[in-house]
Parts: sequence; C-alpha cells; structure tokens
Amino acid sequence: MSYDLQLLGGDIHFGVDGNPILVQDDAKLAQDISKIMITPLGSDPGNPLYGTKFRGILGRPMDFATIQGLAAKTASQALTFLQSLQTVQATVQPLTYPEMIGNVDAIAVIAPTDNAVEVQVAVTSVSGLRQVYAQQLSGNFNS
Repeated sequence: MSYDLQLLGGDIHFGVDGNPILVQDDAKLAQDISKIMITPLGSDPGNPLYGTKFRGILGRPMDFATIQGLAAKTASQALTFLQSLQTVQATVQPLTYPEMIGNVDAIAVIAPTDNAVEVQVAVTSVSGLRQVYAQQLSGNFNS
C-alpha cells in the first residue's frame, strides 16, 4: 500500500477522527492520473517534468486536428512519466497492483462543443482493472 493523501475537490480529505485519509488501490491510480493531467508542466518546483501542456493549448486558435495531436501527445507524455514515477516510488514504498499503470489502452480527444475538447485516457492497472479518465479543456479553438 502506498502512503498518499486522499484529495477531494483539490483538498486533503479528513476522516471523522480528524486524521487525513490515505488513498489506495484503484482510487490512488485514478487520483494520480487526475493530478498529473491537471498540473501544468513545469509548475511543480520539486519536479519540473511533472504535468501536462494542456494550459498551453488553451486560448490559441487552431484547427481540431492540431488540437487533437497536441492534447494526445501531452497526455501520452504525462502517462509515460507517471509510470516512471511509479517505478521509483515502488523502490521506497510498496505499491499494490491496482495502484500501478500496466498499460495505456487509449487516448482520445473529442470535441463535445465548438469551444471545448475532452481528453479521454483509458488505462489498465497491473491488476487488470481498466479505468477511464476524462479532462475537459475549453478555449478558442477555431482557426
């Protein structure tokens, strides 16, 4: 089991006893994916390679094919980096199989509206559990 704090709405979640709650197994993997996807690349002073370039895509007029390519590439890079972080983390604390990415199954970028895209990521943990994560991006995407 890992020793990461559970986040709800971006805040640490506390139990009724006032102690922070630890996140584990498939919930930890979902949280890890969510955190790396919403963190702007370069904003973590402890690890400038952590995060995505999603915010760099926002607000720039581009055609959808360009947006698809950029968003898919930054999601793929982030997930590859997360896998390497999990390998390092496993050397200092035990991780369960549901907490680790076994395979990135798919990355899709769809346009639910004219001014938004959704990046969908499907991963399978080492334990075989498949999870889908979705990140909404909005901005001026019309060239």
